[in-house]
Amino acid sequence: MEQILQKNNYVKNYISSSYPAHIVMIIDQSSMMSEPYSKGKTKAEYVVDDINNFINQLIFMCCAGDNIKDWFYISIVGHSNNEIKLIESKYLSEFAENPIRIVKVKKTVADGAGGWVEIEEEKAEYINPYCEGVSNLFSAFKHIQVLISDWMNQKQYLSTLIINISGGYTAEWQMTTKVIEKIKNLKSNGENSFLFNWLLDSNSSNLEFPSLDNVYENSFTSHLFFEWSSYMSGQMIDNCKRFGFNVHQGAKFFSNKGINNVLNLINIGS
Repeated sequence: MEQILQKNNYVKNYISSSYPAHIVMIIDQSSMMSEPYSKGKTKAEYVVDDINNFINQLIFMCCAGDNIKDWFYISIVGHSNNEIKLIESKYLSEFAENPIRIVKVKKTVADGAGGWVEIEEEKAEYINPYCEGVSNLFSAFKHIQVLISDWMNQKQYLSTLIINISGGYTAEWQMTTKVIEKIKNLKSNGENSFLFNWLLDSNSSNLEFPSLDNVYENSFTSHLFFEWSSYMSGQMIDNCKRFGFNVHQGAKFFSNKGINNVLNLINIGS
């Protein structure tokens, strides 16, 4: 039995293959995501790379010998124009068994003699970049509201973590706010759904797990996504501090730097 997503200052429940956590990723696939972003990649390419790394790290964390423990069920939803696409929805072990491709990447590691050496290793990929048309975030949240409710009705599980990845401003923000509040109030085993927002906004300064005292100086869009995000628990704040983050009370589950530091908040142990 494993501990996961400690939303309170104590652990109420435990995760197992019988009681998995549900991770729902919402990906902006609008034309905004074709903009240049970082490391010579577009926003769409950068996001897909981050998601593939996230899933690979999750697989590593849940690996027991040759087996992958199904502590997580992952749904990936894309949105653009009037189309909402359920890209993937399956257990973690199924991702591990069925990547869309295996690529070779170069990595710099210590050589054991005080220097560094470049090696080549294999990396699994699970989704492709795509960007076209306009954002449809409101419809995407409406879609996952049904998805999460159906999942709750079908199976007992511990927690829902929603990861929303967006390239910028959404026109229907007032209606989106209302449906987000409904989703955050969906409960499983007495625990509310939890929302993390990654905003790829070039108009905002670097923000990672900010609190009220350092977000208002940024753009309206970053403030909006901050307001949508769930508050971090005391346990999550403590975990962040152990990894060197300057996090305060009132911090929210919001970033414009990526999703992989979310893994630092997932506390898996015996």
